[in-house]
Amino acid sequence: MIERDKKAALKKRAQDISRAKTLKIKTEREISIMDFRLAGEVYALETPFIRKVLPAVDIIKVPGAPNFLMGLFNNRGSIFSVVDLRVLFNIASREVGAEGKWILLSGHDMEFAVYADSIGVVRSVQESSLVKTLPVLASFPPGYVKGMTAEREIILDAEVILKDEGLRICDYVD
Repeated sequence: MIERDKKAALKKRAQDISRAKTLKIKTEREISIMDFRLAGEVYALETPFIRKVLPAVDIIKVPGAPNFLMGLFNNRGSIFSVVDLRVLFNIASREVGAEGKWILLSGHDMEFAVYADSIGVVRSVQESSLVKTLPVLASFPPGYVKGMTAEREIILDAEVILKDEGLRICDYVD
């Protein structure tokens, strides 16, 4: 009797294991973001495009450069430009603070830093939860904003920013 119960239990277990499993596929796209403060507002960038975050060190001003270019800085022998998002977004700018950071963005054969007053946290958000049609978002350059979170955090589209030919000053050296 006990042997028959064992066989029945083993047969049931084998059937359970051999049944086709139903996989739950995530249909919601999650994006990983890092938030930062700029001129009193909270923004965020997708982490796959963030190469590193550095202290905002002294930069070299470039005479005759567009006003969105804060200048250049050297990091471990590489020269990077710093784009001032405050100029691109037409928001009040102020001097670089002691807490300031350079967020080095990289992708699509472009690499440059953007200035941030301070850095927040890295977290994930559902892309479908972003609000994409608010009047305040229309004031940004086309395509620069993915949307706004429920916490009023503006998610910037780093891919679009990196592809923007208007930010390319010179892509060769004589």
